Amino acid sequence: MLAESQLELRSRLTAALFALGRLCDEIGMTPSPSSTVNSLVSGMKDPFLFVVAGEVNAGKSMLLNALFGEEFCRTSELPSTDQINYFRHGFERQEVDLGPLLRELQMPCTFLENFHIVDTPGINSVAEGHEAITEQFLPRADAVLFVLPITNPWGAKTWEFLQRIHEDLGKRIVVILQQIDLRTPQEIEAVSAHVKLCLRKWLGRDLPVFCVSARKALLARTSGIGKEDLLKQSAIQPLEAHISAILQESAGRIDRTGNTVRMGQILLAQAQKYLLDKSQTLAALGSVLQKIAGLVQEQKTRSWEACLLSLKPLDKVLQRVGQEIPAALNPAQSGWRTALQPSSMTAGKAAALTWHQDARAALNHHAVAVEKIMRQDLVKLWKQTQGPLTKALGHAPKPATEGELEPESLRADHHQLLADLRSEESWGQASRLQLEIRRRRFLFASMLGGLGLVLAAVGAFQAWWALVALGVLLLGLGPWIALRAQQNYVKNFPLKLQECSANDAKRVRQMADVALQKWLQRAFQGFSVNFKPLLDRSEQMRRQQDLHTQGIAELRQTFQELAEALKS
Repeated sequence: MLAESQLELRSRLTAALFALGRLCDEIGMTPSPSSTVNSLVSGMKDPFLFVVAGEVNAGKSMLLNALFGEEFCRTSELPSTDQINYFRHGFERQEVDLGPLLRELQMPCTFLENFHIVDTPGINSVAEGHEAITEQFLPRADAVLFVLPITNPWGAKTWEFLQRIHEDLGKRIVVILQQIDLRTPQEIEAVSAHVKLCLRKWLGRDLPVFCVSARKALLARTSGIGKEDLLKQSAIQPLEAHISAILQESAGRIDRTGNTVRMGQILLAQAQKYLLDKSQTLAALGSVLQKIAGLVQEQKTRSWEACLLSLKPLDKVLQRVGQEIPAALNPAQSGWRTALQPSSMTAGKAAALTWHQDARAALNHHAVAVEKIMRQDLVKLWKQTQGPLTKALGHAPKPATEGELEPESLRADHHQLLADLRSEESWGQASRLQLEIRRRRFLFASMLGGLGLVLAAVGAFQAWWALVALGVLLLGLGPWIALRAQQNYVKNFPLKLQECSANDAKRVRQMADVALQKWLQRAFQGFSVNFKPLLDRSEQMRRQQDLHTQGIAELRQTFQELAEALKS
């Protein structure tokens, strides 16, 4: 493909410019460089201009078709006196007469987006004015292809024209001997050597001369049969390589491309500076968030300390379990009469019941105090954070009422936690102890008494006096065991009640701490919803900053590679 490396470089540069324009728009760069970027992109779309001149029926149109692999240019066996054809890209085929001797042909051929082609009828055409129009295109041409038929390359008028313009065109001129399929290899070599000699004689300089068969090259690129052999026989590939080298070494285009790359680098540096300035805004947001986080943590610590103070009444009530319950109990004395009367445990039970009620009342007082503390602290915290939020967001945040700072769902959670503390499950060990009966010992005593009664009855009926004695012994042992069990229970009840109540007190205190920590955590998490707009904006800016920073790094690398490619 002609000028493949140049077109690839142009494509990469155009893509980089488009990406740079999008990046500048995304970061909100002011003033917007859109017009500059668009101008640079438009300059990169400037197509290469080929001018094909030479003898009539030298095979110029066939050569163009072969070079671009598509039969877009009309060929004829008869000498042509038509207009000069100026080919350019169009979305549909269209012919526009630009004058009596010049015709513009717009065609939907992809390669015409990158190449404009001027196909002349021939320097020795009978139509007057062709030569003058051709000379109008020559100064702008990137490559001028002089096509001569290898069967007769000696047209005087063509050589005179070439002699007149060669100094201005310099290295852009390529002399092509066409239709080599009509000559033998020896004839081709002889004619080529003679043409080079004539060029040196007429022009005083050497010009590149290529001998090709456009017909075979076109067949290779359109038929697909024997492609490699046909291309080799056509000898067109060295010509393509030389034309690509001319385009690559075009000083004017190199300068324009280099200037475009430098302008892109300048705009990229400006975008990077602008992004750096925006990063300071992101840093400021981060500083505000850090300050707010510090205020929240400080207030959370103060709130926790204040709520712990509200637990002191509950602590006092719970501590009474080691003082009031033992004092209220009247430890039972030894003896069967005391053991048989449960009145010795009544005072302890009453003291434990009073203690339970007082603890629940203390919990209620604690609940009211905690809710009041939190309402005041959250409102205070909201007032402290309004200033930084307003500065960071650029507008005053929506004022939060007490109801919004302490939503009903949060209060409901707190009340549920308190309900768990007030439930019987929290006090179950002491409560169950009050109803405990030593059923196993009474059952054992009853079984002994029943067995003794049976043995005594059987012994008396059989006159087995030893068995009667054993039965009476067992009958008496049962009540004695029951009496001793009850007596021990009465003696140990004060200590057991005190121990169970102490365990209840410890459990309730731990549950109160856990409930308070959990509720405070949820309360401050709920309060953090007020900062969500700032968090969202900060996170969005951070993600955009990362993407834009990465984009700038990639574009810097691309422009650097393009600049190095231009130097090579």
